[in-house]
Amino acid sequence: MEKLWSANEIGALIGISGSTVKLWQDQKLIPEATRLGRLKKRVWGKYKVRLILEFARDIAGYPVPDRIFEQVKRS
Repeated sequence: MEKLWSANEIGALIGISGSTVKLWQDQKLIPEATRLGRLKKRVWGKYKVRLILEFARDIAGYPVPDRIFEQVKRS
């Protein structure tokens, strides 16, 4: 089964808070999360995480190193 990433985990990869990741989604700047469980936790799969990392690096200007992309690719 593919690893699913939470907003906090994605935020940690970029160096921002999970709240910022959620805000980006609410503003439709990044792909929509899948909602899981009774609490409707937001999670993203590997492909969408890579799109979010590209957005953070290329559009938002965060210095996301290539090693982070590789880490996600291997997960």
